[in-house]
Amino acid sequence: MKKLTYFLGIGLIGMTFLLNSCSKDDAVGPDLTITSEEDLTAPANSLVTIEWRADAGDAKLEFFTIKEGNVAILDFDNIDWNNYQIPNDDNETFIGSATVMIGDENTAFTLIVTDKDGLTAEGMVNVTIDVGSTGNPIHEYTAVLMGAQTNTDNGSFLDAETGTVYKIGPAGTNQALIDIIYYYGISSGNEATFVNPNHPTVNNATANAFDWCTDWSVKNGTVFGVSSLTSGEFDAIDDDLLISGITGLSDNIIPQMSVNDVIAFETVNSKKGLIRVTNIVAGGDGSITINVKIQE
Repeated sequence: MKKLTYFLGIGLIGMTFLLNSCSKDDAVGPDLTITSEEDLTAPANSLVTIEWRADAGDAKLEFFTIKEGNVAILDFDNIDWNNYQIPNDDNETFIGSATVMIGDENTAFTLIVTDKDGLTAEGMVNVTIDVGSTGNPIHEYTAVLMGAQTNTDNGSFLDAETGTVYKIGPAGTNQALIDIIYYYGISSGNEATFVNPNHPTVNNATANAFDWCTDWSVKNGTVFGVSSLTSGEFDAIDDDLLISGITGLSDNIIPQMSVNDVIAFETVNSKKGLIRVTNIVAGGDGSITINVKIQE
């Protein structure tokens, strides 16, 4: 009887090992679908948007990576896609997009989703450069000087479509033209700052706020985003090919700007543009100097 029990035990161990092996081998990994075009044709030095949907298999999703060649990319919203940690609320299904700048050669992007068991799924987006494409004209304004809140010489209010800077009085009588306001914050992390006229800090609605726009009847809701473009890439723009591809802007404030930062924006008139910071004089009586490129 003992011998029978012994052999029965071995049989059960073997069966357990077999079942475990089968279940591991049969594990269902994640699924990845490219929901944008998988084969794109785009102008050189322009923006392309990649969209996807990833669904979990047996294990929850954990990482997402996008590579151009062998290098993980930084997209237009400054998301680093080098093993990006998928948020907990998305780890069953991860739907996302990335807007990236391409150069002047054909390229390909590899998308990889990895689950918590280390299983992966991949997708590919191929981009062919359309050498014959040209964009529409843009307005360019250089050395635009805006003053901070106590600067008595230079205004803080910008009409981005004309490059005109207004002081507080004339701005109030031209409310519909004002797209961007500049001030220099007093707390760390809020120094050189752009806001739109509807932001609480210029409507006396936060601590240390200004009352500049409190009584305005028109408060344009310009939206912003920090661009990953370099100053050289900004300077090379001479039409709206790249600018027209700007998407996903949602911020109404851009704080703590630095020299050579490139800021994307879109006005309430659906005019998209880019700003490069060329100089900052610190303090409430200081100033900011910018170059502006905006669609005609």
